[in-house]
Amino acid sequence: MLVYSNENFYPLQEEIKLYNQKLNRLKAASNANEKKAKKEMATLTKRVRGATSKLNGLRFKTNFIMPFVFMAIFGVLGSSYDGIIVAKLPFEPFSFIRGMTGRGLTGIAEDNFDCSFLPLYVLGNMGLKPLITKLLGFTPPRSAGGQSPWEQANAAAEKYQNRQ
Repeated sequence: MLVYSNENFYPLQEEIKLYNQKLNRLKAASNANEKKAKKEMATLTKRVRGATSKLNGLRFKTNFIMPFVFMAIFGVLGSSYDGIIVAKLPFEPFSFIRGMTGRGLTGIAEDNFDCSFLPLYVLGNMGLKPLITKLLGFTPPRSAGGQSPWEQANAAAEKYQNRQ
């Protein structure tokens, strides 16, 4: 909310998309050996990195505040659902997860299939938050070349291995 209402967010997002499109067109259309094409690709890559770092700077406030919000919500829900069986699991959880699924149910439930609110809260945070941000269009554009950081790291590692 703090990021998306900022007047700089959407122009920066569009700028990154535009640079990525130009970079992809340049990679597809030009010969990789041309000096001019390499120089322009390097310039566009620097611009994408600069715009991405500005966007990350805008997102810093939200990224800093959200864990505190989630802890407050966890505290409220934890006290509200303490001692209440929220779900029945269709499987028996592993022993190291059993403590989380039965948290707050001591003395109430002897069945390992009973589930407290904690696993549902964790799964909801992990699964629904990225999905909702993607559906609402609040995800930042992909970085240079349209690749995720993971894909960029893999490409760099492959390039390094091919040199040797």
